[in-house]
Amino acid sequence: MLPRFVITVHNPALREELRRFLALRGFEVAVAANGLQCIERLQEGLPTVLVLDPHIQWGGGDGVLDWLQKEAPFANVTVVLANGGNYDDIPHRLHPLIDDCHQCPGGLHDLQQFIACLEQHAWRLSGESPQPTKRVGSPS
Repeated sequence: MLPRFVITVHNPALREELRRFLALRGFEVAVAANGLQCIERLQEGLPTVLVLDPHIQWGGGDGVLDWLQKEAPFANVTVVLANGGNYDDIPHRLHPLIDDCHQCPGGLHDLQQFIACLEQHAWRLSGESPQPTKRVGSPS
């Protein structure tokens, strides 16, 4: 089974770019614009990787992490904060749920590096080897 992502960031352009790039690589990707939508996506099925912006509205990142801790305490979900490594917005008791922190990508190169990091987390956690990317090309 391919790794699944839930992308919850407040910036709609970044959310869409992450969704698009990961989907093109063959991953299942769900997106959410706020904390309530994120919890709905998590209830649909826990992801392999949750990309979480702690500044999202309607529950914030800490609300989502609280839900994850209470509703799925033994889930094997990699949580990547998209806020540059600032844990100040997350209560200390929730820090153990966070696996990684990254700055929100500001350009194409940063975006590619961020996606490569997310893919590494996904494949490591899923225990599967990466699948070759399906490329659409012109017929020979």
